[in-house]
Amino acid sequence: MKRLIALLTTVVVTAVSSAFSSTDATAEESHHDNVLITYFSRAGENYSVGIIDRGNTDLLAEIVAEETGGELFRIETVREYPSAYDEMLTVATEERTNKERPELKTSIENFGSYDVIFVGYPIWWGDMPMAMYSFLESYDWDGKTIIPFNTHEGSGQANTVTIIKGICEGAEIMSGFSVRGSVAQNEGESARAIVQNWLDNNNFNKIAEKKVVHYTMQDIRNLQDFLLGRPTEEDLSGKPYDLTGDERWDVFDLCLMKKAYINDTQTVDATSSATITTDQSAVLETYERFEQAMIDKDIDTLNDLVTADKTFTHMSGKVQTKEQFFGEIEDGTLNYYPYKLNSPVVTVDGDTALLTGSTTLEAKVYGASGTWTLKTNQHFVKQDGKWLLTDK
Repeated sequence: MKRLIALLTTVVVTAVSSAFSSTDATAEESHHDNVLITYFSRAGENYSVGIIDRGNTDLLAEIVAEETGGELFRIETVREYPSAYDEMLTVATEERTNKERPELKTSIENFGSYDVIFVGYPIWWGDMPMAMYSFLESYDWDGKTIIPFNTHEGSGQANTVTIIKGICEGAEIMSGFSVRGSVAQNEGESARAIVQNWLDNNNFNKIAEKKVVHYTMQDIRNLQDFLLGRPTEEDLSGKPYDLTGDERWDVFDLCLMKKAYINDTQTVDATSSATITTDQSAVLETYERFEQAMIDKDIDTLNDLVTADKTFTHMSGKVQTKEQFFGEIEDGTLNYYPYKLNSPVVTVDGDTALLTGSTTLEAKVYGASGTWTLKTNQHFVKQDGKWLLTDK
């Protein structure tokens, strides 16, 4: 289900959406010749799921291929890993300690024909298997779009996305997604839902078709002028301003355009006349990064996004310090899955801000699984130009 990220501001825009005929709208494709799903996986005895015929990442990669229409490519080593879990630990630990690059017995002959490449792997001791280093260092990634995905049992993505960025120079590295190995192995439909959610939220068809648009501040001004019924500086015929895909230009498209612009530039334009302010977009971005970091169990990012004295209150009323809360995320006591931010409202007052609305999320906490919709009432403070979650 497509998640519309909409900031509702105090500026009232009436009768500002207009239907139009989209010239580049296409039906969803069932196959993409330029999409490749690469993955490394291991069967045999595995942590949490016992002895299995197919590896967790293998099963997840198959789902990705089915949902994207891409081709599958399995990364295999010349030296096979032992089937017994403890024996495999010994071999893999030696490889990591010695920074080995295991020899691969498979290679991609037509690598240049792929534009979008999923890179899949399990997390072993907070890192990718060393075979993934062998694989990533074997190709020229310049101009490619890389989408990392992985299976884990509590580590999330660990620091692997950053590592991939360091290896694959010249590529666009997306945030990717992670799925617990036990979910990939035993709860296929839940794993599929996570994949579908990521593909929908990131407009995968546009990525695959190389139709990702990079917007300028002039585009933002153009769309705002259009919505307010004012003359624009440019001819807007054929402009790709329908970001939500509903064949209308409205304030939701403006919100998404502003967010895309900030993600591209990572700069603040104080002269912007856009209705959605940079601070409002930045606050929402901080919140979404925090939610994703909880899903990924990315403790470093979580710590970067909160103030030192931030506390967290559970539904039960239990209050935890950030160290306690993040510790239980890291050790698997608290597990968070896909979420949806509903009707968010951001109010900025100087260097403080308040985000209200509600969040629907899937979670497994203290052994109980479920889906909850919780009231969102989150305070933020700007420190050194960066918005952080804080207590009131």
